[in-house]
Amino acid sequence: MSADGGGKAFRINKHLAKEISMSTTTLSLHQVRTAPLNIVQSLLQWESVLFAAICLTDMFSTLYWVHMGSATEANPMLARCLQQGDAVFCLTKLASFVPMLCLAAWYRLKQPKFIATALRLAIVAYIGIYVIAVGAEFIR
Repeated sequence: MSADGGGKAFRINKHLAKEISMSTTTLSLHQVRTAPLNIVQSLLQWESVLFAAICLTDMFSTLYWVHMGSATEANPMLARCLQQGDAVFCLTKLASFVPMLCLAAWYRLKQPKFIATALRLAIVAYIGIYVIAVGAEFIR
């Protein structure tokens, strides 16, 4: 196969032509959203990032409110960790959701719709429980 490139003739072998045509194939937006290329991209999907942000906000707001004397940690295990220090509390809190997000990122490569739905439900549940628990503290 030959093509005219600005007056100069050049050859493209069949293998290269096939690679070029494959690389220009467009993916639908749905395919891009539901089929991450690797585990890092899977971990950085909006559901995982939002869930992590909610968990981190919970962790830091708990530390702030506890140190300000406005609240106490409702979870007995985390309350004991908080008594041992902020670092122990933070490490325990991180250990409660980071492994789950890593597992979800790995599993998303095989079941993207299931993991997206599960994380969305977890986000709604976490926010619901958080609003009820924090709201109960402020009503007292």
